[in-house]
Amino acid sequence: MYPKTPTEVFSEELYCDLISITSREEAHSFLTQHPFLRFAYYRQPDVPGLQMGEYETVDSYCDFMVRAVEQHNDFRRYEVLLQRETLAPSPEWHEEMLQIYKKYFPILGTKSASYRTLPEMRNHLFEQYAYAVCKDRPCFHISLIRDVSPNCDCHSENDIPIIPDVGMLASFDPVALDMACVDLANQQTALPGSVLAEKILHSSGEDPDHEFFHVNHPDAEWRTCLEHGEKIGLGTRTYKLVTI
Repeated sequence: MYPKTPTEVFSEELYCDLISITSREEAHSFLTQHPFLRFAYYRQPDVPGLQMGEYETVDSYCDFMVRAVEQHNDFRRYEVLLQRETLAPSPEWHEEMLQIYKKYFPILGTKSASYRTLPEMRNHLFEQYAYAVCKDRPCFHISLIRDVSPNCDCHSENDIPIIPDVGMLASFDPVALDMACVDLANQQTALPGSVLAEKILHSSGEDPDHEFFHVNHPDAEWRTCLEHGEKIGLGTRTYKLVTI
């Protein structure tokens, strides 16, 4: 029913043709031109790892190909956008990312239309995922405010810490813990020679709001994250700091 060994090499050119498919007709044409790929739409329960059992007809498999190509191209675009995120994103960048998030995160539901910015949408996702993890489970949360780098730890490059070490904080309430971490971080003095100190210097020499996160990254927005966490019952932004 299908070739044990494909007689055609899946070349880069073939790949480019595949990711250009936008309709059932184009998918049909692609399968006609490349017969060695046709086996995929048949039921093959004896083939380990082949998950095409629900596509019993050429049409249903072609529809699947169109959806798969669309998702593939969206996520390739998403990867490119992520790489550009560190380069002072433009309003167009935010809008494009926002559309991808709305499309692939159904947890946002119809409320997604009310989100003003991409950071706000991300913040709501963070809190909802955290709530799903913590709900009906005993949880204790620990945060370390040490070696606070100007960029995310996921960056391959970084710089010296932007504020002095504060210490370790812990709480049964993750929202209160994050709120305390934000407050304590903003109460510090930017370390001389750090990226933060340079940015404060170039922004007229002072930070009237003393909001380090926004000064360091103008697109950073943490308030809606904690507001949403409190709204859905993950915790509260009110806390009492006990120093040990």
